[in-house]
Amino acid sequence: MNRLIGVVAIVIEDAVLSGIGKGRKELLRAYNVEDAYDVAPSTISNIKGFGPTMRATLLAWRSSLELTFQFDPNRGIDPGDARAIEQEMNQRRADAIRALANGPQILQQSLDVWYTQQGSVMEQLKRSAKRLAETEVDMRALRRW
Repeated sequence: MNRLIGVVAIVIEDAVLSGIGKGRKELLRAYNVEDAYDVAPSTISNIKGFGPTMRATLLAWRSSLELTFQFDPNRGIDPGDARAIEQEMNQRRADAIRALANGPQILQQSLDVWYTQQGSVMEQLKRSAKRLAETEVDMRALRRW
C-alpha cells in the first residue's frame, strides 16, 4: 500500500534519485520499501547492494519531502486515506492477535526441541564422564608400574 504524505503519494518508483535506477528501485520494492514513508535507517540498512551513499541519498530524499510538507487543516483528511489507514491498522491488529494466539504453541515447540537437545547433551555428558573416569583409573594403574 502506498502511504500518503500530505495528499500526494510519494512513490520511489516515480522519484529521480542519483545513483538509484530502475533495478535498485525493484530491489527496494522486494524489501517492501515502496514509498517515502518506508525509507528509514532501520528498513534500508540491511538491503544488500545499498551502501552508505545510496542510503544517504534515500534518507536525504525523504527528508526533503518532509521539509516541503505543509498540512492544511482547512482541507481536512481525505476519507479514502482515512479508510486506508484504518484498514492497515485493522490488518496489523489481526496479525498481532494471530501471533499472540499462536505464541503458546510456538513456545511449546521450542521447549520440545530444547528438551530433546538437552537429553542428547546429557547422554553425551554421561558418556564423557564415564570415559573420563575410565581414563583416570587407567592413569592410576599406569603410575603403579
